Amino acid sequence: MRRVSIGMTVLVACRLGAQTFINLGFEQAVIQPRDPTFGFLEWGLAVPGWSHSTGLDTETVYYGATHLGGSQYFLLVDRFSRLHSPLELSHSLAFASGFESGDPSGRWVNAYISQTGLIPEFAQSLHFEATGNFGVGVNNNVMAIYSLGGNTYAVDVSAYAGTVAELTVLNTSGPLDFTPALVDAFTFSSTPVPEPKALGVLGLAIVTAWAVWRRRFKGACVQ
Repeated sequence: MRRVSIGMTVLVACRLGAQTFINLGFEQAVIQPRDPTFGFLEWGLAVPGWSHSTGLDTETVYYGATHLGGSQYFLLVDRFSRLHSPLELSHSLAFASGFESGDPSGRWVNAYISQTGLIPEFAQSLHFEATGNFGVGVNNNVMAIYSLGGNTYAVDVSAYAGTVAELTVLNTSGPLDFTPALVDAFTFSSTPVPEPKALGVLGLAIVTAWAVWRRRFKGACVQ
């Protein structure tokens, strides 16, 4: 009994001290241009809390400027953006896959953002807004995505409730498909995901992209 008590105390302490997820709606963005001419933003200021895939054009966040070329890119979206509008409130994040060095003869990288934090005890599902080519993973496990109507989706996170886990959002585009994923408003909910109308994993393309990402790029994220 004493061992159990000590173990439970340590467990509770660890959970209380665990980092919570932050900036799940991208509203903590600080618009401070790194390059006033083109409007590029510092990653840590524009998208605090999140890490990202590596490669050419990933060290800064595009803002206002339009990305050119075949590399990955990350774009902070607000009401001033040319190609996108925020999905909810003031900011959303768009990101596209591309060639690691921008050279079509090089390696294709499925762009992603990730963050590690404590999934609340009450969490049964994770709701979010999204358009484009996207997938969601928890601890490297690809999650079935459920449509809630419009641009709103959910994944079942009940198995991870009360644990520290890594949340990854992946752009699932295959080579030469530069369609961006636009994401916003990640929110943990006590409501279970609906049983009918599951989208599975939005098709074979997501499963394939996720398998490639896990094999080649896991461990290469930076902030």
